[in-house]
Amino acid sequence: MVFFDHDDVLEPAALEIMVRAQAATGARLLYSDEDKIDAAGGLSEPHFKPDFDERLLLELNYICHLVLVETDLARLLRFESADDGAQDHDFLLRASEVLAAREIHHVSEVLYHWRKTARSTAADGGAKPRAAVAGAAAVTAHLQRRRRSARVTSRQNTCGYRVTWQCRPGPAKVTILIPFRDQIAMTRACVAAIRRHTRGVAYEIVLLDNASVSEEAEKFIVRQENFPDTRVLRIAEPFNYAGLTISAQSYLTKNFCYL
Repeated sequence: MVFFDHDDVLEPAALEIMVRAQAATGARLLYSDEDKIDAAGGLSEPHFKPDFDERLLLELNYICHLVLVETDLARLLRFESADDGAQDHDFLLRASEVLAAREIHHVSEVLYHWRKTARSTAADGGAKPRAAVAGAAAVTAHLQRRRRSARVTSRQNTCGYRVTWQCRPGPAKVTILIPFRDQIAMTRACVAAIRRHTRGVAYEIVLLDNASVSEEAEKFIVRQENFPDTRVLRIAEPFNYAGLTISAQSYLTKNFCYL
């Protein structure tokens, strides 16, 4: 299933490119880059998007169009009428709750031309203040479902939002993420330096084991798991620093506050 506005313009090969990307990646939700088109057909303001970033999606629906989504998933999530004006943002947030990061794929080609009209947010980000209110409500509802404590406000009555995180009561705690795949001498030295030099701060070390295979790595992991300030998360996916962090996010959000 593909989502786009009725008066906008697709590149001729847009659907073919999206379907080919889905077949190659197995993703359940895909989105492309986009730009804007005026009444004369002139193109401007290309939007080259990042790969999936949940934190950015909280503050802005940067995904927008073109979106290709698995039909069964679209039927499961549906659009909520209460979020009129921000229903696409709400849909994407709810999709991120049920999809792993690897199931959301960015097709880095401009396949969609968003039409600029006098009353559209393509031309004026503040043209639809009701959409800004609905978007803030959608982000708030998403955070509540994820059991994250935060206050969401619109930035200057636009569909961009400021998320002010509320930490849980108690002493501040720092979580240190260390991704590794084998390379145990380097990882061991890093962990040892943290323990040797850190004073006066409550912290936890989270070692992100990205499919290590060596016997040395297994011994290191077993030893580290015996330290009360250390946890090991085993993540079997292609190496990517940002991707490993996102994969660890479900653990982090249950225990700590983002700042």
